[in-house]
Amino acid sequence: MASALGTLLAVAATGGVARAATPGQQCAASKIKAAGKKAACLLLLDGKVAGGAMADPIKVQRCADRLGDPEKGAFARAEARGGCAIGGDAAMVEGTVDAFVVDVYGALNVGTPNACQAAKLRAAGKKAGCLLVLQARNAAGRGLDADKVQVCKDRLSGPDGTFAREEAQGGCMTTLDADRSPATRWPAPAGSPRS
Repeated sequence: MASALGTLLAVAATGGVARAATPGQQCAASKIKAAGKKAACLLLLDGKVAGGAMADPIKVQRCADRLGDPEKGAFARAEARGGCAIGGDAAMVEGTVDAFVVDVYGALNVGTPNACQAAKLRAAGKKAGCLLVLQARNAAGRGLDADKVQVCKDRLSGPDGTFAREEAQGGCMTTLDADRSPATRWPAPAGSPRS
């Protein structure tokens, strides 16, 4: 299951940096970006719940439909344009994204409303979205900017990142978890070291 997104990243990495994106690269880029948007969307909602809001199943379904809806989802639209090296992979990639979201939520949510954990969950979603947008650009043939990858990572777990900032304010039920959280290990763009 974890290899579904990795397969997309590998397919995307086959193109050159200087050329215009091929239809296959454009398709992979669209799918990678959609995976990042879904992860960010779900973790934003999880962050709201961790902060004390009520869960909204309609919003959760909207997050899921953005990627995998068979008619309107990002994967269906990308495949309808043609050129995809891999087709029918929405469910596999959704499973990978969902597993990541569950791992992050399990590691950071402490079961009671907590503003610190809410901020950490939202930051994890932003990091996943940020890294996958950069990987989508790479898939489209525009290269992977290592400095921008580092900025995405530092927003979460750098010395001035969300985890450090929230822990300094106090009230966190988990601490010193910036380097242990699943959010710091996924997604690692192709060609970049894992944090």
